[in-house]
Amino acid sequence: MNAEAPNRFRRFRASLLAAMMLLVALVTGLVLFIAERKTQAGYQDALEEKFRSQLSYGLGLEDARRAAVTERCRLLARSARIRAALEEDDPQDLYENALIDLRDVLEPDSNPQQPRFMHANFVRFVNNAGAVLPPRGTELEPWEKKLPAFARSRDAQEAGYISAPDGRAGAVLNQVIGTPVIAADTGLRLGALVLGFRPALFSGGADSQGGILLGNDLWTPAGPDRERGRALRPRVMERHAASGKCQLDIGGVPCLVFYKLLSPESALGNAYQVSIHPLTGAWRRGGCCAGGFQARAF
Repeated sequence: MNAEAPNRFRRFRASLLAAMMLLVALVTGLVLFIAERKTQAGYQDALEEKFRSQLSYGLGLEDARRAAVTERCRLLARSARIRAALEEDDPQDLYENALIDLRDVLEPDSNPQQPRFMHANFVRFVNNAGAVLPPRGTELEPWEKKLPAFARSRDAQEAGYISAPDGRAGAVLNQVIGTPVIAADTGLRLGALVLGFRPALFSGGADSQGGILLGNDLWTPAGPDRERGRALRPRVMERHAASGKCQLDIGGVPCLVFYKLLSPESALGNAYQVSIHPLTGAWRRGGCCAGGFQARAF
């Protein structure tokens, strides 16, 4: 038995050493896993904060624009020529006078000091019966036929997004603002003024990896991206959430996506501001890509 004691001791020592090595490996792995998850969480928080900052900047520009448009419509409603043209459904006189009264909005070169985001791409009028009055000599285009349902409010300004033809680049996305034209003396609604602008969210700090999702298209300053739009639509628009984040593959690349609803209850359809961040390298192998993110409100 005395001869077996050293063997038992050596086996015990070997087992203890193996157990200690396994324990050290497990603790090391756990520490690395926790550190990686903290790093990933910090990375995601930084991206979310960047998205919030860019969104806040763009929405601030849009709020300023809507306030300016509201004031302009108040001034426009005091114009006897505009009021008479709306009441008589006279498109030629209406647009001729609008080009004069809205010259600094419709002609960028007329007021170089005015911010670019206040330059409108188009103007349309809707009469009190809800019919669009197109410029004389033109037929209503499909996008214009959506405007009566949009500019339906009798006393509140409305905003939404719509794609409209542009002579230089095919179709472009516009933020449209519909403002009732109210007679200053009687308080009666004469119709609505609809102005289309380049989205303010495309200005300044716009995210080159994202854009505005409307229908099947992801609109960027360069134009529509239908491939990415179709990939995003099921995970963003069909969630019916006002805001959130998710992880999905776009073109075979896992991406982290933040989104925010821009036009709730708009007759022109829901539009979302979207920010896309490809997850590559260590982020693809890490836990943040192992499963989907749960959408949560900001």
